[in-house]
Amino acid sequence: MTTGLLASLLQILAAAAPVASTAAPAGANGAAVPAVAGVPGAVRGDQKSGLEFVFLPGGSFNLGCVDGDAQCKPDEKPPKPMTVQAFWIGKTAVTVVAYSKCVAAGVCKASKEITGGYCNVSGANAQLNPINCVSRPSSEAFCKWIGGRLPTAAEREFAAKSGESRIYPWGNEPPSAKRAFYGAKNGSTMVGTHQEGASKWGLQDMAGNVWEWTSDTYDKTFKEVRGGAWSGSPPHLRASNRGQAEDWWTTDNIGFRCVQ
Repeated sequence: MTTGLLASLLQILAAAAPVASTAAPAGANGAAVPAVAGVPGAVRGDQKSGLEFVFLPGGSFNLGCVDGDAQCKPDEKPPKPMTVQAFWIGKTAVTVVAYSKCVAAGVCKASKEITGGYCNVSGANAQLNPINCVSRPSSEAFCKWIGGRLPTAAEREFAAKSGESRIYPWGNEPPSAKRAFYGAKNGSTMVGTHQEGASKWGLQDMAGNVWEWTSDTYDKTFKEVRGGAWSGSPPHLRASNRGQAEDWWTTDNIGFRCVQ
């Protein structure tokens, strides 16, 4: 075969070969989002629960009080250098509809009803609200069911701060009704409805709506919860704020999100 004929044949084969797409998949709002680990803010779906998870690159940050935060408590001082490894974390808290799938699978216990409380499991219009009124062991069971676990307190704070020095998930500006759901009297609200309060990597409701269980202990009696809740006040919404709860508590202001 002559050199000229070989060159022509190679050009024809190259033109016929399929071209791999480099476009990112469309997100829920139609925007292109990456779907592979290694890209901060990458999003992937979980088939079992239907929840979305966001990739966080990991890194070093200061755990605890942020410079300029006048509301820091003694248990947030002094700040401690901390390093976390890369991980995927729920874009939102686990919802009622997601948790109900685990109950239907026979793995999770049903959310416990509280007389006079605001347990979302009984609300006809609360399927996209965070599941609440579940104990920490029940939360752990759900996370294990989807191949994950509860975040450590350090991971939860790193995620809320986006690995930076910021007082709130959205930055250092004070809380507002558009950034977080707090100071309410009648229970939580639908997840992801306060997008102005999203973190740099797109995490929703890292402050307000429901406290979230972590895998860490606060002291010999209590486990650590993070994020503040619908019934709380602005100081509770700070990324470094630490809350306490006994792991058997099933209250209407505590929910959870998982990491994978």
